[in-house]
Amino acid sequence: MSRKPEGELSGPPSNSFDKVFAVAPTAVVNRLQSRKMLSGTIWAIPKRVPPATFAQRVQDTSSPEEMGEKQKNSEHLRAKDTILLAKGEGVFTVARKIKIKDIHPGQIAVALWIKNIDKFIYGNINGIQPNTRLDKFGIEKLAAKIDLQTAKNVLSGQLHEWKLTKRKPGKGEKAETSVQEIPLPVERMNNVASIFDWISGWKSSWEKNDIERHISFYREKVSENSSSVQENPAQESFVRKKTLFLKFPNPRLSVSSKNLILKQGMPWVVFEQYFFSESLKSKGTKEVRVVWENGTWKIDKEKFYAEKTKVTGLDNSLRRKKILPENKFPFVIHVSSHSNKPEAIFASNNLRGNGYDSYTAPVRVSKDVQIYRVYIGRFANWDQAHRVVQTLWRKSLARHATAIPYPFTLQVGEVDSIVKARELIEELRLKEISSFLSVSSGEPEGIKFEVFVGAFKKLDNAIWLMKELEQGGFNFKKISP
Repeated sequence: MSRKPEGELSGPPSNSFDKVFAVAPTAVVNRLQSRKMLSGTIWAIPKRVPPATFAQRVQDTSSPEEMGEKQKNSEHLRAKDTILLAKGEGVFTVARKIKIKDIHPGQIAVALWIKNIDKFIYGNINGIQPNTRLDKFGIEKLAAKIDLQTAKNVLSGQLHEWKLTKRKPGKGEKAETSVQEIPLPVERMNNVASIFDWISGWKSSWEKNDIERHISFYREKVSENSSSVQENPAQESFVRKKTLFLKFPNPRLSVSSKNLILKQGMPWVVFEQYFFSESLKSKGTKEVRVVWENGTWKIDKEKFYAEKTKVTGLDNSLRRKKILPENKFPFVIHVSSHSNKPEAIFASNNLRGNGYDSYTAPVRVSKDVQIYRVYIGRFANWDQAHRVVQTLWRKSLARHATAIPYPFTLQVGEVDSIVKARELIEELRLKEISSFLSVSSGEPEGIKFEVFVGAFKKLDNAIWLMKELEQGGFNFKKISP
């Protein structure tokens, strides 16, 4: 007996979300095949490359303690914090069972997917099977962040990709026309090696209430165009910071590792900031746009996104020792999916031309079917990535872009300068392997240039790109950046 598409199930009146998400759960056709797919393993693994070949080259950076903690947390989820998919149900169906005031089921469905993405075939929201248990702990907070338009964009994009995975290759489908990948925007940046140098002085001058030195880190003026009235960022910052210094004297600041993100070709330095004074405690994400002016990097614009949770009990420990909050980058932006490589490179080139560090990666669906995804960057959390997604939407660059947790990647080689990073990226490009250059800085290692290939929800998903790198003669290791 055939089942109805989810858009026709009984419940609240049909709307655009139901139409978008009218996809039946994946059927269990073959137990072995489906089990591999559920586990995140892309099947049709090449037999000529034995696992031992990679064991000497690949390093899993997860410690035994971390793995044990992850397993403990997973095993001790309470029944009320999970939801089980029954036969004939999809994620949108179970989302309707979770009642959250003023939150649409589409928002809940997307939140469930993001929180449990490792349980979906190919990481696609439609790739879910019966008897899958989903973690819904804290789902209210995540769903509230996802507005209706975001949910609709995600569902549309995921449905498009799901249809690509189900397509049957035509008999005449053969060699793809070559499209040359253009350089990453960060590759073309000058003076990138010193882009974090100002932070130490900026931080210490704030802690010492040295307003004159502090304001010296800000750009002096916006434009040389004297015919228009331009604000002076330095003067504006002087007034604002002086007020802040007087109101909250003798603060202590702690900042996380710093990450370079390019938006519309402009460099932004992003880090987590913890601020403590006698009368104010705050933490959140600081995003600082910088420009090269008079031989040094200057602050052109800064934004602080405060966490709403109350900060308590941390100032004493901060005064006893230096705290550097850990800031890993598990999120990427999944921009689009394509049926062939040239189409994906063309889409990525368009993003690179508009000032975004995009890259492509293949996803093996079966022996005969492969799709190509376009990603952007590496981000510390969903909110940080979603702010870039919103910019892409506003500029009509990526209608279906969405932030997703793909915590694993392949780090290729070891480089210690931007020059060596450029050389390695060019070598990869000659082998038709797309890559991403991560530029970050932390204590005590300082600035790091890391070349990444691909983005994965599980380590097993890296097998095909590992094979390409192996054949190209590249050293690499699996990491969680």
